[in-house]
Amino acid sequence: MFLVILRTIIDSISDILYKKALAISDIKPTVFQLLGELFAIPVVAIIMFMGFNFHLLIDPWIVAVFSVLATLFVLENNMEQYLYKNEKLSTLLPYTKINNFIVIITGFVFFRDSSLSSFLICIGAIILASITSIDFKNHSFPKNFWTILLREVLRAMELMGSVYILKTISSVEYVVLYQIVYLIGAFLAAWILGELIEFKRFTPRIMKYRGSAYLIGYASYMIDVFLLKEFGVIIATLFGFFGSSLSLVLAYFFLKEVPEKKEIILGIVMIALAGTGYYLR
Repeated sequence: MFLVILRTIIDSISDILYKKALAISDIKPTVFQLLGELFAIPVVAIIMFMGFNFHLLIDPWIVAVFSVLATLFVLENNMEQYLYKNEKLSTLLPYTKINNFIVIITGFVFFRDSSLSSFLICIGAIILASITSIDFKNHSFPKNFWTILLREVLRAMELMGSVYILKTISSVEYVVLYQIVYLIGAFLAAWILGELIEFKRFTPRIMKYRGSAYLIGYASYMIDVFLLKEFGVIIATLFGFFGSSLSLVLAYFFLKEVPEKKEIILGIVMIALAGTGYYLR
């Protein structure tokens, strides 16, 4: 649970910095994300020299899988940046559970990496979180509904691909391979599209927020991969709900945001469901 708490704290900080970087930047999405990924090169280099199976870099199947994953990420990330700039987060929130629902059902059917009890608890948690996040009185479909839906489907496909490949390689190998394949692919894409010139538009202020957001977020990402490898997609998703509930506490102490009674009750229920699902795994 320590890793889940740590991941929640650093992910919350990263998210704030990421949104700030997006708010002050109009740089094209592929280059905006590529700059952040460059900050991970020293980390990946250190990991590789500490011990890495370099033969994986020339395995056609491994390279093909990670190329697909990187392509899905580029498409999903570009949509995410657009939505962050054009929709309120409160509007997006109810739809973020779509990919969870797809992944949980698919993961249980194909991988069976948890008990039926944990699976049913996770489905219940997703439904409960989705229902309580919708304001039925004032709710209407957002103008970018189909973009939101497509992003969630792409995110689900990427996550399922990650679950699949993590069955055959370690979490450390996953992190390194993903980074290498993504960097090469994104650089080539930016070059072919003539977007490399966009690097000249990065100001020190944008780089400060983008770089700090990415480095902090990268630590969260590595914890996510480890949890996915060790516990499977269902328990990892339950950990995510536990983390979301913990965010309410962090927001209260650090941002002085007082949660509504409904949010407090939901948070307690989610923590209980996450704990029960983990116990019954």
